Amino acid sequence: MLSDIEYKKNQKEHETVLHFVESLNTIGPRCVICGYQTDSKNIQNHHIAGQKHGDATIPVCLNCHATLTRRQMHGPKIWMKPNLPPELKSMMMVRGISDILLILSRSVRDQSDDIIQLFDEKEMG
Repeated sequence: MLSDIEYKKNQKEHETVLHFVESLNTIGPRCVICGYQTDSKNIQNHHIAGQKHGDATIPVCLNCHATLTRRQMHGPKIWMKPNLPPELKSMMMVRGISDILLILSRSVRDQSDDIIQLFDEKEMG
């Protein structure tokens, strides 16, 4: 069980995360993972901690939403349980954010590899 000090610190960190998430939602109908924006009907709100554990969402395209949801479904079994204590709900939020960052980092890595390859081809050709 968390002490009062730990709980307040945890609550402050949670509020900071929610502020960050809210700022992501102001970019309009665009996927925050891949940047897709061609058809706003293909943008959905993904519950970062899962619908059972929080209301914080980010806009994502159908493909990225499916990827993130699969990560949740194949995560710890406790993810599927409703009515978790606040400490565990916060950890579900942290896990959801880490999934988002993992996918983003892979995307950035792939894009940088593509640019490097194009540069190499230009220099060699």
